[in-house]
Amino acid sequence: MTEKSSETRNSGLSYFWLAVSVLASILVWGWLFNYKMAIVLVVSLLVHESGHYYWMGREGIKKRKMMMIPPFGAIAMSGEPFPGYAAENRIALAGPGIGLAALFGFYFLLSVTGQSMWAAAVVITAYINLLNLIIPISVLDGGRVIKSTLFSLNYYFGMVFAVFGLAASVALGIYVSPIGFLIAYGVWREIKNVSGARKDVEIINAELQMLKDSREITAERLKMAKMLIDGEGISEEMRGLLRDDKDEMSRLKEKLDAKESELASQKEIAEKAAYPTLMTGGEILIGLGSFVLIIGVYFYFLNLMSQYVVFSPLNISDLIKYFN
Repeated sequence: MTEKSSETRNSGLSYFWLAVSVLASILVWGWLFNYKMAIVLVVSLLVHESGHYYWMGREGIKKRKMMMIPPFGAIAMSGEPFPGYAAENRIALAGPGIGLAALFGFYFLLSVTGQSMWAAAVVITAYINLLNLIIPISVLDGGRVIKSTLFSLNYYFGMVFAVFGLAASVALGIYVSPIGFLIAYGVWREIKNVSGARKDVEIINAELQMLKDSREITAERLKMAKMLIDGEGISEEMRGLLRDDKDEMSRLKEKLDAKESELASQKEIAEKAAYPTLMTGGEILIGLGSFVLIIGVYFYFLNLMSQYVVFSPLNISDLIKYFN
């Protein structure tokens, strides 16, 4: 099977499981709330996660997938490290940024029909995106914006924020919803990956140094063997042994070359995870400005919808009646 056909097959499987997860989400949320509301939730989440998925591709990430996780929500995942903190920042903002398309779509339907159901849909979409933006946990969108900014300023600032997010997500799991424990697991894995990648770089560097030392010894032995083979005054038996030694060193050199190439590839991946490219001052300002602007738009529409529907902060069950 060629690499291209393998990628096509994997892509087909990803879309299949996405479709299965969408259907499962509609069934679960339809049972918990009702099917009209379930479809609104699925559309809002899919548009949001599609923003992340699309922008991962824009940043050169090939290994990526997206799926719904009923009844918790949806997720877009990268199978490789982000190219840098600026890329992570843009990918994080792409979710709520493109998520505005769902909000504008529901608002358009409200303007055309005047039905309060569409106002409730706008509120749900705003809630989904705002929760991702304003909760300061590093695996959520707003947390990623803050984390990438802090890591770009200072590694330890970023780690302190990540650890704070871990504690906050555990507290969320204890006092608010079990989903907090799922978030905590994601944060813990990110912390482990960053610190682990730095250790991996140190180990790989040590192995590369050992290879370099071995290569120097091998080169010296090859040189000596060649000099002796070409020389005079030694027996044919000794010449044969030296020739065998030279052949063995040549084979060893080939193995060293292959191992060095493998380690260099591993080091490149580990360094990308351990030392992502830092954001410039301009990228930080653009990222934070976009972050504040997107939050402002969602809050504006949330306030605007109070003219059409009655709802309590962070309680979407108040909105079920508008979908009956």
